[in-house]
Amino acid sequence: MQESSRARDALLRFYDAFTEAVAGDMKSFDRVFSREENLLVIGSAYHEWVDSREKGKGAWGMEGIRLEAGDPRGWEQGSVAWAADRPSFVFGEVRIPIRILAVMLEEDAELKIATAHFSVGVPDEVAAENAVGWSEATSSH
Repeated sequence: MQESSRARDALLRFYDAFTEAVAGDMKSFDRVFSREENLLVIGSAYHEWVDSREKGKGAWGMEGIRLEAGDPRGWEQGSVAWAADRPSFVFGEVRIPIRILAVMLEEDAELKIATAHFSVGVPDEVAAENAVGWSEATSSH
C-alpha cells in the first residue's frame, strides 16, 4: 500500500462534481462513480443507503449543498484505491463537519468511487441517547 495523490485528487473531483451536480446530471455522476452495478453509498443519516448504481443515479444532485475539503489523504494498491477526509457539508450559513471514506476502482485510467461512507462524528453519549430514534427513521433501501 502506498500513499496516493491520484486517490486524493479523485476524492476532490467527487467534491467538485457533488457541489456542481443537479438532479439528472448523469455526466457528472459518471465522471466520479464506478460503472459497477454494486455501487454503495452510505450517507450520514440512517435512511441514506444507496446500494446500486441505478439508485445512485436517482439520488444524485443535491442543489444548494456543497462539499468543502478538509485535508484529504489517499492510498492505493494495484487497481484499488481509497481516500479519507474530514470535509464539511455547507449550505447557506450552515456548516456540518463530516467524515468520508471512499473506495475506488481504476476504470479507463481513472479512479472512480465504488463505495463511499459519510458519517457525522458525535460523542458516544449523544449517540446512545438518540440511537433508538435515529434507527426508527425510514430506510431508503
